Amino acid sequence: MSQDAVLREIKAVDSEHKKNLLSDGWRMHQLQKHLASKDHPYHKFSTGSWETLETKPKERGLDIRLELLKFYENYSANLMHLVVYVKESLDCIQSLVESLFSHVKNTDQRSFKCPSQPLSAEHLQLLVKAIPIIEGDYLKISWPVTPNIQFYKEGPCRYLSHLIGHEGEGSIFHIIKELGWAMDLVAGAGSDSNEYSFFSVGMRLTDAGHDHMEDIIGLVFKYIHLLKEDGIHEWIFDELASINETEFHYQDKVHPISYVTSTVSSMRLFPPEEWLVGESLPSKYAPNRINMILDELSPERVRILCESKKFEGSTNCAEPWYNTSYSIENVTPYMIKQWIQKAPTEKLYLPKPNIFVPKDLSLKEVPDKVTFPTILRKTPLSRLWYKPDMLFFTPKVYIIIDFHCPLSSHSPEAAVSTSLFVDLLVDYLNAYAYDA
Repeated sequence: MSQDAVLREIKAVDSEHKKNLLSDGWRMHQLQKHLASKDHPYHKFSTGSWETLETKPKERGLDIRLELLKFYENYSANLMHLVVYVKESLDCIQSLVESLFSHVKNTDQRSFKCPSQPLSAEHLQLLVKAIPIIEGDYLKISWPVTPNIQFYKEGPCRYLSHLIGHEGEGSIFHIIKELGWAMDLVAGAGSDSNEYSFFSVGMRLTDAGHDHMEDIIGLVFKYIHLLKEDGIHEWIFDELASINETEFHYQDKVHPISYVTSTVSSMRLFPPEEWLVGESLPSKYAPNRINMILDELSPERVRILCESKKFEGSTNCAEPWYNTSYSIENVTPYMIKQWIQKAPTEKLYLPKPNIFVPKDLSLKEVPDKVTFPTILRKTPLSRLWYKPDMLFFTPKVYIIIDFHCPLSSHSPEAAVSTSLFVDLLVDYLNAYAYDA
């Protein structure tokens, strides 16, 4: 690698970093990392810039090219994985791989292990208020948890994210949406490490939601308490496992580059028999594992991040890499207990059995090859057409309901009104249609 090539790559990395400076996703991610143990790799700035790759190394008398060559010694065949996606025969693929990769040496390097969780007690029970670039209020409640990968067959985090992130009646989101406090909600755990992971509940807030942030946090903990009180249900796990299995076996073809990157990542984390499946198919019902994660979602281990322009003028810290302004407040279990008590009184409850989960995925027999749609129903106001799939033969149904309404687009005002009506209809049906 020439010096010029190194310099070009440094400039490319710095260019990408400068692009990220205005990305709230990158800014808040780095802020979370910044507020972690300084001796943990998670704390570090992970993307690189001109300052970290050129300026600071020179100040320390380092030649970045020589450092790259030294680092290359860590590349060893025993730590590397390869996925090849081509149409040729296996013999041809083997010959191709051997010719291109047989020169990669095996120096018997040992893989790097992170020292457990990156958050100590001083990094928990915090409320971080940060100022974003883009207008909008966002709330993220997170906890360090045991990595789901360690129990991928049991899928405890998947079970909990299914319930906490549910949008049907009785859910957290249904209540705060009805109150006009939030526009969406997502819940789940990161799963790219065997050593540490975080379970998060994130939501976009309305202005009213920002004013009721404590009530929303209290409601989340109220639901977690409900899950503990109500216990773990095998029927929910079985239902979720059935949905996951259907989605996995009948998923659309994945783009080759996405498929090889996800598969090669699985090779690093899972045994060979699970490389193509990963953690997609939890199959072992283990209530003790779910309760273990549930116990980790406690007020003592929580960290809360709230992003809003409304905090301008009230922050007193700045994250060094992105210069994100923020402030920190302590959040004690007693405070959260008070928030739970003043949380909305609307009734929280677990979702009912999903009526849309298929019991029979066998296909109906089609006696003759059908080339064109056939009309099944015809009335003065409607037509119902049907055409069976004669190519892929998968248990999927695509329904298109097309309303012919000339007045819907006869003017700009009508077009906007129609669009608003559709959005309102989708929003109204969300609680019922979510299971579908």
